[in-house]
Amino acid sequence: VCNDLADNLAHGVTPTAFCRQLNGVNSREVQKTLVERKMLIETKHGYRAAGAYRDKYFTERRGTSKEGYAFEEVVLTLKGAKRLYKMYEKGELKMKKDWDGEYRHTLANAEVAA
Repeated sequence: VCNDLADNLAHGVTPTAFCRQLNGVNSREVQKTLVERKMLIETKHGYRAAGAYRDKYFTERRGTSKEGYAFEEVVLTLKGAKRLYKMYEKGELKMKKDWDGEYRHTLANAEVAA
């Protein structure tokens, strides 16, 4: 399952966007959890990967928004997606209060059966 999900990883997906595919994960808490585990560093313009995890689990993207504000965001590598999924399976990510207790995912490119 982890390999299927990681293989369908869209280029440039953030940890938050990846976790939206996982049933029950509180996607608003993902980056905060990664900061607590010292995998990410919060900056005034967004998030950066901690040195030990950069290029292995995360890459970074910097730019300017349409409004002219600088931003920094973290993007998952294939290994990073697999690591996040393992954290999910071990219950290391914060879950929504109404989570049904099932570990499952939906692929971003999966077609809905009619």
